[in-house]
Amino acid sequence: MVLAREREQGKDSAHGKRAIRVLAGLLDSPRDTAMYSITHLAEQHGVHASTLTRLAKNLGFSGFADFQGVFRKHVRNDQNFYSQQADALLHHEKNVGGADSVSRLLNKVSGTEIDNIQRMRHDLDAETLIDAAQILASAPRVRTHGLRQSFAIAVYLSYVLGLLRNDVSVLGSFEHGIAHSLAQLQPKDALLVVAFTPYTRRTIQAAEIAAKHGLTVVAITDSHASPLSSVAKHSFISTATGAFIGNSVGASFVLAEILVSMVAHELGDESIASLERRESFIAEERIEF
Repeated sequence: MVLAREREQGKDSAHGKRAIRVLAGLLDSPRDTAMYSITHLAEQHGVHASTLTRLAKNLGFSGFADFQGVFRKHVRNDQNFYSQQADALLHHEKNVGGADSVSRLLNKVSGTEIDNIQRMRHDLDAETLIDAAQILASAPRVRTHGLRQSFAIAVYLSYVLGLLRNDVSVLGSFEHGIAHSLAQLQPKDALLVVAFTPYTRRTIQAAEIAAKHGLTVVAITDSHASPLSSVAKHSFISTATGAFIGNSVGASFVLAEILVSMVAHELGDESIASLERRESFIAEERIEF
């Protein structure tokens, strides 16, 4: 309604044509608007961050954070994430068929993943990576945790970190429950947790309880607005928006590889010795051929 009114006013609008264009872009991609920082959104729409602040204030908000809060509330209350993603994927080009349709679909899905990887790389901070790697290398015990789509990333992280050091596993494995697994951990142990919108309540609760009891929480999530960001010592942002029917998690697997590589670098020769020991067991069991 606001956008329609401003467009009708045209040159008489208090916002100006550029601000109206930006507002339209923000409304067209509510998840992006909810999740990205003001700096990233400004770059995305080709304006200065101050333009977004002025736009928010002209619309009656106290600032951009207040304006963005409306989008975040909308995203949290959205119960149709997967069906909406699927609808966008299946019906974005109704009049295209055959090989041309396959080609466009391939480009759309892979293109959004490439964009996510580039955004993830842009947001990475070297000092944060180093500190997180030191935590994951030195903690007496490391547990990984993620549910639904994030479970695959948690299992992957458990396996590859377990190649480099001992006492790494998925939290709550063998159906003993989260509380049972958390109770076995001590302060200075680490929890590496993964979650994307729509967030799973049990994942957030596990991170909150872990932090409350002195564990160091490291998070892979999709936004600084994620509930994990408020409890984790370090949060690595991996954008999960895209053309897939659910979260687009390709960038998160790349981030996992970067983080594990940093842990290997931190452990140095210890990681090589650990890998060699595991290779000897693999050889004895004749697993590979």
